[in-house]
Amino acid sequence: MSQRRLVHAVAKSGFVNGNFYDKARPNFPIECLYAIPSSLTRTSPVVEIGSGTGKFTELLASRFDNLTTVEPSEGMRSAFAEKFPSIPCLEGTAEHLPLPDNSQDAIYLAQAFHWCSNIDALQEFSRVLVPRGHLGLVWNLEEAQTPWVKELRSIYERFDGHGPQYRTMEWEKVFRDLSIFEYPLKHIRIQRTIPVDSVDQIWDRVYSKSYVQTQPEKEMEGLKAELHSILVSAAFTRDGERRILYPYVTDVYLTRKVV
Repeated sequence: MSQRRLVHAVAKSGFVNGNFYDKARPNFPIECLYAIPSSLTRTSPVVEIGSGTGKFTELLASRFDNLTTVEPSEGMRSAFAEKFPSIPCLEGTAEHLPLPDNSQDAIYLAQAFHWCSNIDALQEFSRVLVPRGHLGLVWNLEEAQTPWVKELRSIYERFDGHGPQYRTMEWEKVFRDLSIFEYPLKHIRIQRTIPVDSVDQIWDRVYSKSYVQTQPEKEMEGLKAELHSILVSAAFTRDGERRILYPYVTDVYLTRKVV
């Protein structure tokens, strides 16, 4: 099967404009670095799969000198190369990594594993990892305990078409089915609040979601109007400017190759 066919259709069509994605999506908190095992040194060979435009790469590059990334989307690789010209960004998928056997001490995926949570991917991770190699999975997610965020998510998540999503936790099933990585995974949650200066910034963040970008224009016009009414009521004024405090969680999952 070709690499192109292995990329989920929604991800393939919804993640074309790398520069827009890079601008719209939030960064990852520096606390993610605290979850990196101390046994990994600065010179440890590490690969990030599904690196996109490099939102998580920024953190990894501050910790590792021997870093490689793999990304299936040409648009994402192009945006990545503009930001990180000295870091290799190879074309590939989770199921077909252009890396030798037993070559990596750790693999990281940020905002990506739910697209490739299958046996072929885990077997490929096991192939390129050294014995007892590390695997880390990271996701940013809007924190739904705040009422206006819960309402916001309920509006745009109805468009996801039941495609792969982190929040459903379906991605975890493959670890139970295939015992080549330690299970259960270690889970760390990081909570934070991100100041946002305008309603348009949050709309861009919503629009950057793959399943939103693939909607017809009429649907998106209605969605934008619904979101705008919620966000206007959530905004507050500080120093004469309207702002929104956007609560987020970052979930980190850690495991190791069994042998």
